[in-house]
This record gives sequence, C-alpha cells and structure tokens, in this order.
Amino acid sequence: MVQEAVAGLVNYGYAVGLLEKEDRIWAANSLIRELGLDDLTEDAEKEIFDFDREKADRQEEERKLPKILGQVCDYAAEKGLISLTRS
Repeated sequence: MVQEAVAGLVNYGYAVGLLEKEDRIWAANSLIRELGLDDLTEDAEKEIFDFDREKADRQEEERKLPKILGQVCDYAAEKGLISLTRS
C-alpha cells in the first residue's frame, strides 16, 4: 500500500539523517499531498511515530529504499501523476 511506502520513505530520511524528528510530519504531509492522498492510515502514522532512529540499522534502511521508491513511483504512475518509460 502506498501509505506504508510513504511511512518507509519518511523513516528512511529520518534514519539516515536527512530529516530531524520534528520534520517527519512535514515530510509525510508533503508526500501525501503530492500523491493526492487525503491522509495516512493509522498504521502508517504509527509506523512513523514508533520508528526509533537509534535502534535502526542504516544499511537495512538503505536496502529497503529501492523497493519503497518503486512502490511510490508505481502508485504515482497508476494515478497519472508521472509517466514511466523503461529502456
């Protein structure tokens, strides 16, 4: 589900230091607005707020990134927000 991908992307940014704790809400809101979503699911919100950067494995988060970005791009393409071409 795209909401979980949004949560994963926010958590990635927080885990690797691109986002501060206080910026997670802003980042999530920005992503859902750009994707045309009304809101995040309760599970996705919980995933963001329960994420502990101190316990996170940065390399594991980096390994998840391609899958997360793929889910977000697939959703955006399905909704006509972007077009994807493969070569």
